[in-house]
Amino acid sequence: MRRVDPEVGSAMMLVPAAVLILVVLGALVVDNASVWMGQRELGSAAGIAATDAVSAVSDSAFYGSGQVVLDPVGAVNAALRSVSDQDLSGVELTAPPLVQVDGRQVCVTLTGVVQPLFGRSIPGFGGVRATVAGDVGQTVPTRAFC
Repeated sequence: MRRVDPEVGSAMMLVPAAVLILVVLGALVVDNASVWMGQRELGSAAGIAATDAVSAVSDSAFYGSGQVVLDPVGAVNAALRSVSDQDLSGVELTAPPLVQVDGRQVCVTLTGVVQPLFGRSIPGFGGVRATVAGDVGQTVPTRAFC
């Protein structure tokens, strides 16, 4: 007659724990990827808004003297309109867009919260705050303004 070892099958009890650990690690990977994508989307929106803002050339300066000068009010309006027209899915803006015009350079700063997908179900695990700036314009030696 064969002897039955009492230790046989004890490893099978670890399989559910291992599966649970893999599911939790997978959820963390998905959350980190969604937060990273949200931050990239916010940065892209700021860059697009800055690009749209530099198209606000002052008509009077251009047609009067031939100079290309940005209209600060038109640049701010164009940037705000561009941000409001974009679909920022997964990102909630927490502050109004900050648009700074300095000569031929426009800087748009967006601040928002990116909500994780699975982290919402964990108490105390809130969204990730992201602040990004996009600037377009004349190349400046130092980035003191934006």
